[in-house]
Amino acid sequence: IQLVCYSVIAGVSIFGNSLIWWKIHHRPRRRISDFFIINLSLSDILTGLLSIPLDLAERLSKGWPFWGFMCKIVYPLQTVLMAVTVLTLLGISAERYRAVITPMKRKPTRNTIISIICILWGISIVVAIPYMTVLKYDNMECYEVWSSRAHVAIYTVSIFVLLYVIPLTIITLCYVRIGLRLKQDMRSFRKIMARCSKNPHMTNVFALVVMVFAICQLPNHVIYLWHDLGRGGDWVYYSDVLPLCHILTYLNSALDPFALGML
Repeated sequence: IQLVCYSVIAGVSIFGNSLIWWKIHHRPRRRISDFFIINLSLSDILTGLLSIPLDLAERLSKGWPFWGFMCKIVYPLQTVLMAVTVLTLLGISAERYRAVITPMKRKPTRNTIISIICILWGISIVVAIPYMTVLKYDNMECYEVWSSRAHVAIYTVSIFVLLYVIPLTIITLCYVRIGLRLKQDMRSFRKIMARCSKNPHMTNVFALVVMVFAICQLPNHVIYLWHDLGRGGDWVYYSDVLPLCHILTYLNSALDPFALGML
């Protein structure tokens, strides 16, 4: 079942997000948000090309099936791609906020957006470095070696707060404010051009993408918090539920194209 789920999700993610790239590439004019969409799709494609196959191969093998140096790459890569996704969604919400709340403010240039995206990737890699340092390869096994249980708890909570709670809180506040402004604009019948530039449909689609991310990522965060802060690892069904949480996390990358395709 895992093989089928992983394969379908990987295939849909790669194919669907490649179509999003193709669609944006053939647009006569690219919007600011298009660069963030491209980055989001890139993260999803890498999930389908690298994270899912590597994770599946490791799960189906009795030992570590890769070279030793990949021990410090495979697991942290998942953290990096998750961070890139949520930070990109944060960037999209900030751009939507600017377009709706302060439409007369000067738009960021293409180079500025590309620089921001590069910074997002840099931050994502930095966040995963502590995880990379505790991964050890020995006797055909890849495992974590933390100096204390408190350290792993701190890191797990930090990931949850920095890559889930804080970004989603900011994103939610942005979209609530945007929704209120759009509702106000519709009631007061402001200029048609201003309303078109704000594009309520685009805002709704991005809000849907955020909702999908929040739902798909939450179970994975919860089970790791339970494992590292409590006694989740002792639960008799832990080894059965963990793969399901991973599948749900990966499902996020396959669902994004369906939402982004509505733009």
